[in-house]
Amino acid sequence: MGDTIQFLRYVPLVKERSGAERVILEVPPSLKRLCESLAGVDELIGAVPGERLHGDVRCPLMSLPLMLGLVEEKDLLRAAPYLTINPDPGLPPPACKEVKVGLLASGNPNYRRDAERSIASSALAPLAALSPQVRFYSLKKRGDDDPPLALPLPIDDPTPAFADFADTAAFIDQLDLVLSVDSAVAHLAGAMGKETWLLLSHIRDWRWPIAGQSTPWYPTMRIFRQETRGQWEPLLARVADELLERIKRAKTG
Repeated sequence: MGDTIQFLRYVPLVKERSGAERVILEVPPSLKRLCESLAGVDELIGAVPGERLHGDVRCPLMSLPLMLGLVEEKDLLRAAPYLTINPDPGLPPPACKEVKVGLLASGNPNYRRDAERSIASSALAPLAALSPQVRFYSLKKRGDDDPPLALPLPIDDPTPAFADFADTAAFIDQLDLVLSVDSAVAHLAGAMGKETWLLLSHIRDWRWPIAGQSTPWYPTMRIFRQETRGQWEPLLARVADELLERIKRAKTG
């Protein structure tokens, strides 16, 4: 899902660069409604397992830069935001005076490197000290049979009302900040232009720079890196300190 969201930025270029008369975009069903506002798409299809997309030319999203001949950095990086979010009247905005922070500390357990990127609940303890100045909202969509959240900090869970990524995006749009491990939610928040703090494991994915706190993929994203493999507690302590400083700066104006 994260790969798809990251490379949706190139879809509006397809007609411009390729001369295609009609562009058909196929995405996972959970992303279909999110993509309805994407420019340059004539037909949007929710992927059906086993069915082949019709058309004269087929191209995976992650191969679009090569197919379109994108060689200049300004074209390759095409800055966010590139997704337009429609407010969902069924998701009332969080009504609180605290700083509203979305939190996603773990990804899809079926991902082969999930153990490296996901954070144990106990490591989130430093964030508990931010209450009551910060109100946390879980952005981890859970199944109906999953146990209740057991985190060492107060947190609200709006995700039972989320039907797909469009609902997740509509809720993120109302937050002040998103804290997320390397996940589809991190890409979503970055693609929306939402302030996002990426919690990155010591083993880095190809798309993130090897040093520094910024990424040209998402100008509103700040990277917090794990200094020692498997050690999340020091990283979360730094995040908590930085968030407190952010709150102080906002109060002083």
